Amino acid sequence: MRVHPRIELDAAERAALKRKVLDLIQPPQTATIVTRDERGLPRYRLMGGKVDEDFTYRLISIRPSSKIDDLKRDPYLAAIFHYREVFNEDNEEGVRFVVITGEAELVETGAGIRALSNILFPHHLDDETIQRTRCGIILHPTLVRVEGFMPGSRYPVYFRPREERR
Repeated sequence: MRVHPRIELDAAERAALKRKVLDLIQPPQTATIVTRDERGLPRYRLMGGKVDEDFTYRLISIRPSSKIDDLKRDPYLAAIFHYREVFNEDNEEGVRFVVITGEAELVETGAGIRALSNILFPHHLDDETIQRTRCGIILHPTLVRVEGFMPGSRYPVYFRPREERR
């Protein structure tokens, strides 16, 4: 098993890296989200959403949906952002990779879904219709892994949002 060297960053370097990561993964970027199916196997799909400053990821799903069923059974959720660039001064391979993992919270009321600010519903949809046809998902992150944002090899750097809030 290959062990990556631990990359030590001071507070200013961590803040600068976090800003660079957040700038890259803002809309209109799409993530691959991963849930676990009824057998515990990963189920993948592409979705757009909005990432907050603390890496909380907010998205909306159409009902009915296997992802909603998966999350009701097991709240584990991962959002994977992957970028390939022709040239990148920080990373000679041109690959940037961000994985946000944590627990999902389902938002099932019309007003709550409407409050997720990354989606603008047409004016003709009332809260009852939104509640019947949509479901909000909020990924509360426990771990964020980033690669390709530091000069040199693609060693990972980790953020632990819950611990960093303390």
